[in-house]
Amino acid sequence: MKRYSNLSGRFWVAVATAGVASLVSTGCEVEKISCQTAHGDFTVALSNTGGTGECSELIGGIYGVQTYQYPNSDGTGPDNDHALMAIQAEDLGVLVDDYTDRLGDVPDSANAPYAKGDFATAKPDSDNICSVPTLTSAVQNFPALPAVDPDPEDPEDPGLPAEPATSYTYKWSNLRFYVSAAVTGTVFVGDLEYTHDGCTATYSAVGLYPAAFCDDENGDPDDNLCNAAAQPELGIAVGSGINPDFKTHCDPDLLLCVFDGAPPGF
Repeated sequence: MKRYSNLSGRFWVAVATAGVASLVSTGCEVEKISCQTAHGDFTVALSNTGGTGECSELIGGIYGVQTYQYPNSDGTGPDNDHALMAIQAEDLGVLVDDYTDRLGDVPDSANAPYAKGDFATAKPDSDNICSVPTLTSAVQNFPALPAVDPDPEDPEDPGLPAEPATSYTYKWSNLRFYVSAAVTGTVFVGDLEYTHDGCTATYSAVGLYPAAFCDDENGDPDDNLCNAAAQPELGIAVGSGINPDFKTHCDPDLLLCVFDGAPPGF
């Protein structure tokens, strides 16, 4: 998972497809797989539901998502009935990396740049939904930074600008993942309250895994790049990796593949 900070405590990473192998038939019914998410980068499309100002202008981006399982009672392995998930904005991860490079240390070790929360149940409900109703907030406070003059011995060094102190909070809630044998946590919806330097706005979110870029290399959207299959006749050697049953298109602003309309299962 890109730029993902380790969670504190002891957890086992759940393999996204592990539950599929444990499917068993009981008469005409198939046992549901455990609640889980796909692991890695999701495209998250955001729609403003409240707030004004600079903080209300998000449209989405790439967010890393991961599932972890708690240890069982004797600590010898994972507890398959008790899992949590975590989510982090790639943009926030980039800032943490940049400030760490300049400071020589993490800028805000008292807080985490990711949010995490427990799945409400071990298995999906009758609609194949796994809910994460409450999560911790992802918070980062960055200090002011002085300007760095160019290196006089390096004519190509532009130096670094001064940066004011700034802060970010991502408060997620009501996350719901679609989890079935065919769709193992590659789709979610939820709510986000985003705060930047005291400005707060709310959003509805739709997540799609994997994140797939669809820039035609000229800054224009190309829906063909969202196709699950390779299209060698178009010079596209590798498919997007998105579930071929999903209807998607290239968002012209994000230049990432997003759902056509409501995501499946919701």
